[in-house]
Order: sequence, then structure tokens, then C-alpha cells
Amino acid sequence: MTVGGTVICVEALMLALPLLLGVTTAAYCEFLAVHSEIYGDFTFEQFKSMARRDMYFTWLGILCYVGIGLCTIALFVYYGWLACLNALIVGLLIKAIGKSAERCKRLVDDLRSLPVEDQLTAAQFAAVIETWRHKPFPDF
Repeated sequence: MTVGGTVICVEALMLALPLLLGVTTAAYCEFLAVHSEIYGDFTFEQFKSMARRDMYFTWLGILCYVGIGLCTIALFVYYGWLACLNALIVGLLIKAIGKSAERCKRLVDDLRSLPVEDQLTAAQFAAVIETWRHKPFPDF
């Protein structure tokens, strides 16, 4: 792989992370703006769909971080100190993504603490939250 190809690979992966965060954050904000509680099957299904998408996007984010790391290591191994600038840019972007991720985490906490209208939905909601927090893939 050429220097240009490796740098383009790293830059593409770096651009994917903010896009993933932007999609999930926008969905959270939109849901919270429209719904102040979980009521009825329709709202609960919307919530489950959003949680499911977030769980899959988490795996895409992990793959992007691994790809960025591998490409940066490849730049260091094959091209030496030429990769320092790229590593600096990667580090700064990851720091910026971390700040956005903190905002996203606050929104997730708000979503997980929404009140639920009835007891049956409340039990199902608690099961979805438990899966969202502790399992790698959705089972709902």
C-alpha cells in the first residue's frame, strides 16, 4: 500500500466516526424532543429500533477505531516519521470525537431514564435497557 493509500484509508475511517455519532445523536435528540415518556407500542418500537441501531453502530465505531490504529501503525512501520503528522491529526480527532461521545452518552442516559406508561411495557423497557447495557448484540 502506498503512503497516499494508507493516509486516505485513515482519513476515511476518521470521517466515518463523526458521521456515526452524528446520526445517533440526531436520532436521540429527535426522539427526546417528540417523546417525554414511553407510551404505547409504537413509541416503544421506535425506542427499540433506536437502541438496536445504536448497538450495531457501536460495533462499526469499534471497527473504525481498530482500522485507524492499524493504518497508523502501518504508516509508522513502513514510512517512519513521515507518519507523525498523521498520528497527531488522528489523536486530535479522537479527542474531539470523545467530547461528542460524552454528549451522546448524556442523551443515552436521558433515553434510558424515560418514564414508562404501563407496567408491562415497563418490564419490557427494563429488559431492552439491560440488553443495551450488557450485551454485544440486540436480542429484542
